[in-house]
Amino acid sequence: MKGIEALKGDVRAIGPILGEIMMVAVLLVIATILVIIVYNNVWSTSTPQVATINIMVTGAKVGSTNLTIVHMGGEKVANAFAPASSGTSGYYINDTIFKDIEVKINGDIFEGWASLNGDGITKSDFSTGDELRLGLKQELVQGDCISVIYVPQGKILARVVI
Repeated sequence: MKGIEALKGDVRAIGPILGEIMMVAVLLVIATILVIIVYNNVWSTSTPQVATINIMVTGAKVGSTNLTIVHMGGEKVANAFAPASSGTSGYYINDTIFKDIEVKINGDIFEGWASLNGDGITKSDFSTGDELRLGLKQELVQGDCISVIYVPQGKILARVVI
């Protein structure tokens, strides 16, 4: 009989132990939820958004002295160019005029005659339907490489090898 009475005393001590285990389990669940929330917030803010800009390069062939860069759709590039100031030609483009869009020929930023939609470069954005025409100083030859780059992300939007 003494053995049975001894077990009854142990049964009463199980209640507080189960209570402690339940509190620890609840705290672990809450901590896990907080970690998931913080991780998702950090992950979503650190992932850069990639620009979606469709560019077409026309006129890129052996012997050509003109290229046309056409914005075929996607996002507008708000700060593509720094328009020419008054008193300077709006038909000239170089590394100081190119901002968020650059055109490189064989790795060098294009410098020379240019027009945007048939006029000088008088606006800063490059949006759907815009055409940037470039007059080359020399004819294109086999192996020349033309690249259109979105500068903020270093993303090549179009690349043509002749």
